[in-house]
Amino acid sequence: MRRVKALRQSGSTVRALAAAVFVAVLLSWIAGPGVASASDYHIDINITEQVLSEVVDGQVVWSTHISTGNGEGYWYEGEWWIADTPRGSFQIYAKDAGWQEGSLGWMYSPMYFVGGFAIHGSPSVPDYPASHGCVRVPLGVADYLFDRIPIGTWVDVHD
Repeated sequence: MRRVKALRQSGSTVRALAAAVFVAVLLSWIAGPGVASASDYHIDINITEQVLSEVVDGQVVWSTHISTGNGEGYWYEGEWWIADTPRGSFQIYAKDAGWQEGSLGWMYSPMYFVGGFAIHGSPSVPDYPASHGCVRVPLGVADYLFDRIPIGTWVDVHD
């Protein structure tokens, strides 16, 4: 999805961001050399393989299958759009727990990484590209990721 409703700043969003910053600073004080810190942890999204991986110190520690943008055209708000997942390095900038209604449908516990694109749970996660551009994960996986991924985590999306 290339167009989304504006992100509203709520007290809970501001509190979550402040908590994430506090935890990152605290971890940087506690963590010594060789201990995973925020800079050693990222999410890798491989579009070609349709796999999302947690990476710590350059090592994959956990993976799941995903479904990303299918590359097809769709009609939205009077215009044609291409269902494509953006490539590049981004950071998680917002998270919303539970079912959320987006402009193109319902998402479970979305974690936004650029514009309106998010990693989110879905009851439909085939092992091929099928979304409007978001990164779909199985519902149970969404809970796991939502609890583990703080705001500010880097997300690398590539073919």
